[in-house]
Amino acid sequence: MTEGTLVLDFGTTALKAVLFDGRFRAVARAERAFSYTSPETGRMECDPYEYARAMFSAGAEVLAQPAASCGVRRIAVTGQAETLVFLDAECQAIGPAIVWLDDRARAEAEALSAEIPDFYARTGNLAVDPVMPLAKLQWVKRREPALDGAYAHALLLHDWAIYLLTGELCAEYSILGCSGYFDIRKKRYDDELLSLAEIDAKRLAAPCPPSVTVGTLTPEAAGALGLAAGTPVSNGMLDQCASAIGAGNVRQGVLTETTGTVLALAAALDGFEPERMTVPVLCHGLREQYLALPYCPTAGILLQWCRDTLLDGLSYAEIDRKILEKPVWNDKLLCLPHFCGKISPKPAPAAQGTLVGLTLDTDRLDIARAAMEGIAFWLRENTEALLPFCGGAERMISLGGGAKSALWGQIKADALGMPVEAPEIPESTALGCALGAAMAAGEDASSPETRSRTYYPGERAGRMAEKYAQYRALERALGC
Repeated sequence: MTEGTLVLDFGTTALKAVLFDGRFRAVARAERAFSYTSPETGRMECDPYEYARAMFSAGAEVLAQPAASCGVRRIAVTGQAETLVFLDAECQAIGPAIVWLDDRARAEAEALSAEIPDFYARTGNLAVDPVMPLAKLQWVKRREPALDGAYAHALLLHDWAIYLLTGELCAEYSILGCSGYFDIRKKRYDDELLSLAEIDAKRLAAPCPPSVTVGTLTPEAAGALGLAAGTPVSNGMLDQCASAIGAGNVRQGVLTETTGTVLALAAALDGFEPERMTVPVLCHGLREQYLALPYCPTAGILLQWCRDTLLDGLSYAEIDRKILEKPVWNDKLLCLPHFCGKISPKPAPAAQGTLVGLTLDTDRLDIARAAMEGIAFWLRENTEALLPFCGGAERMISLGGGAKSALWGQIKADALGMPVEAPEIPESTALGCALGAAMAAGEDASSPETRSRTYYPGERAGRMAEKYAQYRALERALGC
């Protein structure tokens, strides 16, 4: 059996270690959850070494399974983007990591947005967001002088993982696109942006292309995983880029959406033309390509809020079943899903979640269904903004945990007015990362055959078009 690829995928709530054989079939998997703390409202932190323990523990578990007898050709890293880890001069982590969801730097983000009129043309981001390292590092400079004086390196979580594996300080283009200080056309840090935010480029990891080999396993990392020292380590890419590649989103005309904690819409682009585009864009996980990536910060996490706050912790499958069994529901109820602000296609950081159309007959299931519809309407709004730049599309490929819901799949098809295909791709993010590493090495990278379920616009498509018009009118009335 041909040697495979071990992918380490840093999600928002957990790390997944997935081993693919030489034919890119997932043959072993392990997962470790992260524990976060919130010392103040708006803050979210994590022990950097918890990320390290999760990575080595899950990786070792996978490699101890019988399926690992195929051997490991390389390791690749993917996952979240903006989480910050601070190292001292000896490259030991100091202080807590600032998790990407942390929005303590709101004031800094607003001030920087006002100072940078051409931010989109440089970075592909529509505005400076509080979660961006650009704003957070300025916050540290101004409000945590002890930490600012102590750290020698400010790494993104991906960079921290690469360092733990190889001893190299390497960043990656697609992940850096979320930092706020990376020029996605010139493929380098933007000196003016760094200066405005009072950030020293010497404290950042060196930018490197996606998927290329950036080092080999150190003896210490090899011992922790149970592999041979010298095993190549691939730079990987952003999780959304990897998920897109895993679903075949590698050319213009293909649309994928991933409904996880957030909802991201992705389209491969041959180039970035800021003078005519209006959606977030970053470097793709494939060389010389870009990926349009509008996203909604509240998707699966909004349904989780409904479950935990309103529905007594029911499973998502049970929520679907109860909604489908409900003979009558409040079909006038509208939900704006902007519980954590709105990013695209029009940035509105101060936007809030909204429910309109409540009556005395409205129950908790009505609200959960309205939340699903609201996220589907956000998907349509951004699809309409994206289509002129990606050559059109005939269908939407649906990924992530939300793609498991037949109810949500049908709601999206009715809201979009186009077929929604949910392929059964085990670990699509990890798969895309493994495929990208193979392609970068010049190897054959044919993904395995998959089954899929397709939802077509049905009898509710007309009603959903009416509700979408109401949804957009409500957004305009509220300035978002």
